Amino acid sequence: MSTRQPTVRDRAMEAAMVLVSRYGPLKVTMGDIAHEARCSRAALYKHFPTRDTLLSELWRAEAARFVGEIRTKYAGIPPTAQTMEDVFVEAIRFWRTHPATEAALRDPELLAGRGLGSVELGRARLDVVSAIFKGLADAGVVRRDVDPTVAAEVVLRMAMTYILAPAADGGPGEEQAIRVQFREVVVRGLLP
Repeated sequence: MSTRQPTVRDRAMEAAMVLVSRYGPLKVTMGDIAHEARCSRAALYKHFPTRDTLLSELWRAEAARFVGEIRTKYAGIPPTAQTMEDVFVEAIRFWRTHPATEAALRDPELLAGRGLGSVELGRARLDVVSAIFKGLADAGVVRRDVDPTVAAEVVLRMAMTYILAPAADGGPGEEQAIRVQFREVVVRGLLP
């Protein structure tokens, strides 16, 4: 039985992850990715018209991986305020320790706000989290009158704050503070 060979798209995504983790998202070019993926730039551009498109796809894939891990971990457990809080804390842990995040945090241009999340990448983040909130509303876990996009925006901004600016000690006290703020800001406004 033969195993499927990675496609240009697969190799490009893998190469982009390696390079973004090593150099940060602003320093990686399509030429770098094509070289690392062992394909031509033309082949790369057939799959991804721009670098931002590729990085958005990469983010969506990593977010899908995280969501898959969460679904597996919480399979059979009803979604509650406590599970939403637990998932929020796990998301912060996941993205804080993600190699691409670590590389991005070492990039002074990115930290200065130049290129921090393209429009496409921002849309990708919002789409993923909005879909989660829509599912929670459809399941009756959160109020149906809550706009999933607004809820996603609030949660993403909170998460980005904790990911980009962790407390100096980063210990258990910080996790407790994250949980309290999540309950006060998010859960209180979402529950039916």
